[in-house]
Amino acid sequence: MAKRLAKGKCQLCLQQAPFKNTNGEPYLETHHIVWLSKGGDDTCDNTVALCPNCHKKMHIVNNEEDIEILKERCKELLDHYSV
Repeated sequence: MAKRLAKGKCQLCLQQAPFKNTNGEPYLETHHIVWLSKGGDDTCDNTVALCPNCHKKMHIVNNEEDIEILKERCKELLDHYSV
């Protein structure tokens, strides 16, 4: 659902997906804001769609400021689409 709600735009850098997959859809990766391995839930309000660069950044740097940005953007999308 995160990819569908993102409509082809990375929820961290806000850039369009870098390329399309073999089905012609914008390529984004689903990311758990609070990692499952750290007790995060596998739910819509804990998942976002990220470009490959931002996804890798979150797994290497995992900056607290970026986490808060993603939480807010996820909430805004879910509220906007009443999910």
